[in-house]
Amino acid sequence: MIKTIIVDDEVLARIGIQTFLEKHENISVENTFSLAGDALEYLKNNRAIDIVITDIEMSEMNGLDFIREIREQKLANEIIIVSCHDNFNYARQAMELGADYYILKQEINEEKLIQTIEKAYEEKIASIQEIPYSFDLDKVQNQVIQQELGYIIGVLKLKGQYDINGNLLPVNVDESMVINLIDNIVKKDNMGTLFTPYKKDMFILFQFPKIIEEQEREKLLKSYCDDLVQNIQIFINGKLLVGYSNYFVELQKVREKYEEASNALKRDFYFTDRYLFSPNNNSVGKFPELQFSSDKFLDEGGIDVFKKELEWFIANCREYQVDVEWLKRTLIIKLNILVYQVIHEYIFSDELMKKWDEKFQNNEVMQSQDHQIMIERIFRIMKQFQSDLLYQIRKDNFNEVLQFINEHIQEEISLTEVANLNCMSIAHFCKKFKERTGLTLIGYVNQKKVEQIKYYLKTEQYSLEQIAEFVGFQNVNYMVRLFKKVTGMTIREFRKNSIGYTKIED
Repeated sequence: MIKTIIVDDEVLARIGIQTFLEKHENISVENTFSLAGDALEYLKNNRAIDIVITDIEMSEMNGLDFIREIREQKLANEIIIVSCHDNFNYARQAMELGADYYILKQEINEEKLIQTIEKAYEEKIASIQEIPYSFDLDKVQNQVIQQELGYIIGVLKLKGQYDINGNLLPVNVDESMVINLIDNIVKKDNMGTLFTPYKKDMFILFQFPKIIEEQEREKLLKSYCDDLVQNIQIFINGKLLVGYSNYFVELQKVREKYEEASNALKRDFYFTDRYLFSPNNNSVGKFPELQFSSDKFLDEGGIDVFKKELEWFIANCREYQVDVEWLKRTLIIKLNILVYQVIHEYIFSDELMKKWDEKFQNNEVMQSQDHQIMIERIFRIMKQFQSDLLYQIRKDNFNEVLQFINEHIQEEISLTEVANLNCMSIAHFCKKFKERTGLTLIGYVNQKKVEQIKYYLKTEQYSLEQIAEFVGFQNVNYMVRLFKKVTGMTIREFRKNSIGYTKIED
């Protein structure tokens, strides 16, 4: 149930809105108020209200002061302004103070009001779950006096410096001072209008006469951005980044173009020497493949091979301007696969497996703001990973035993022989082997033999007699029974499930 209150000093307006809402089972009007002060007192004692619907101009306290009090005291998540004033300054101030939607009374109808409430409620749920949600910027079209103008949206971000560990330091400057500085520059040069929407990055709606040519417009936009960047550098010693959209003339496209500009700004991950980011109109839609060489990771020079593969992948993503979030998610998956393959190939201790399994589910990758910083972080972690594993190998030569078994899997392997390889008694070796592999020697050998059987079956080139000979079985029937015991399925079932093979010999 979406819980709302209505605040309006016009009784007919309150009744009209309440009538619209009470028709819907999933929306509840908890109370109505003619005075904003009474509504504030109610909200202080009723924190379960989801959405406040309010007029912007009232007798005792105007809507702007009302919004300010709600936000400062954190009395509600979402605020919808319903006003009869088609006034740019009112709407702009309401957005900056934290209003989520601005609807004109003369344009309101039941369908539009319900849709707006449902959108606002979705945003409230998203903010509670700490999931980025889409801020509805369509309302901006009601805030700009429409003239013979075209527009470009520029989303702004103030970027801090990195510490010695590659962590992005917060920008130590008063936010309101930055906003006032940018707003003054925008107004002085008549660039357009600055917006500072609640919970979203601030942006400028740059405006241009429709009559000017594209080349002149691009030149003018660059001069605007140069001016902004230079002033931020001079007055607060900060680095301002600007991501801008394609040119448009229809204000109902503001939301779409805002997202376009936001996506352009994300490319500072690849191009840290730039401050101005154009929309990615030339993306070829290529996504480079990434496959780390797990079999070489513990070899001499293996970490250098890894770094080259990592740098190649990121360089290709940079060239194709691949979506940064896709790159990060892909890296997390591939790095976890690499760690898993290396650990399980060499069968290291459970303690080591626990330490490194799913290591890259943390923020080392996802929170990296710069591709070079991310490469350094990943390389540092993987170098430590390699060091841990090599230390474990040097600590005992148990991996030599496993390597010997794997190389002689087709032969009859003697327990005494492999125990002697590690200079252990048979009893101590059996205990150590079980600790390291979770299996007895016979169980391990059988498992490896079954892996080889699966490999030969998948080639579809050999008879069961040939496979038995390759793997070291003198009796095909014994091989078939062992396969069923280890895998829980017959060879017929394995072939059918794995390769769709129906001509069966077993």
